[in-house]
Amino acid sequence: MLAIIKSMTAIGGKIMRNIIFIFVMILQLLYCNKDKNPVNPIPNTGGAGNLILMTQKTNYSWKQSESNFIIIIEGTLKNKSSDTYYSHIGDGFGPAEQDRIIFAANSAGRIEKYDELDKKWKEINILGLLIEGSKAIPIKSSTNYAIHAHLSRKIDQVEHGKYKLRIEYHDNPELRNTEMIYRDYSNIFEIK
Repeated sequence: MLAIIKSMTAIGGKIMRNIIFIFVMILQLLYCNKDKNPVNPIPNTGGAGNLILMTQKTNYSWKQSESNFIIIIEGTLKNKSSDTYYSHIGDGFGPAEQDRIIFAANSAGRIEKYDELDKKWKEINILGLLIEGSKAIPIKSSTNYAIHAHLSRKIDQVEHGKYKLRIEYHDNPELRNTEMIYRDYSNIFEIK
């Protein structure tokens, strides 16, 4: 009888190990089949949720130019709603409808940095300027737009940490830049 119990325990242990092994293999297969973009899935960052804003990468590094350090952040923005929105995020000299959205200090595109001490997001001023200014452009339903953010810092002001882009927009083409009523955020990315 003792031999039968030992053999059943051994068989039960092998079955349990096989079940665990199969479960782990299924998890690995599911993980390997995910989209290769490290930004997916988009984190819920508390915005209105009408626009999906994604950077191409999750890690960036400062590169030295002639007089300062720069980073070019590119990605995509998509209006997933059925409404058209408007934002002061277009090139001031560009046409009324543009397929490239520019994040700049004098636009409705912003950048925020996570403050490790205060444990909250804070807007910072490291975006380049649009010499020609920005203008309101429509962000149409189910349309993809290229985003471009030019970050700039003097050599003694280089900042590292976690960042995200923020877009402010509205549903009335007559509103000014100061009257934005919606916000959405990009994925979180790191600057090293």
